[in-house]
Amino acid sequence: MTGGARDGANADALSRAGDAANAYQRLVNGFGTKVASLDRQVANQSALAGSLDDAWEQQAGVNLDEETVNMMTAQRSYEAAARLLTTLDEVLDTLINRTGLVGR
Repeated sequence: MTGGARDGANADALSRAGDAANAYQRLVNGFGTKVASLDRQVANQSALAGSLDDAWEQQAGVNLDEETVNMMTAQRSYEAAARLLTTLDEVLDTLINRTGLVGR
């Protein structure tokens, strides 16, 4: 007979090769699980950072409507002060220049 020994050494080697394939599969699956977990952590951290940035901007940000109202209020106050000064100027002009002694 040709073929070699019939002591089962080849079967043992074959069974160990199967264990190596399973171990490799477990290793790959483990890496995949770790990578997916890290990706989720990165996404969660990014979402948290974005949320914190939004909250900070909301607290420190400028409300354009409020700023417009404040600017219009200041403009109306300036216009009112200018009208008052114009009126006072006209009154003083009338008193000083248009009132006088009639006939001497």
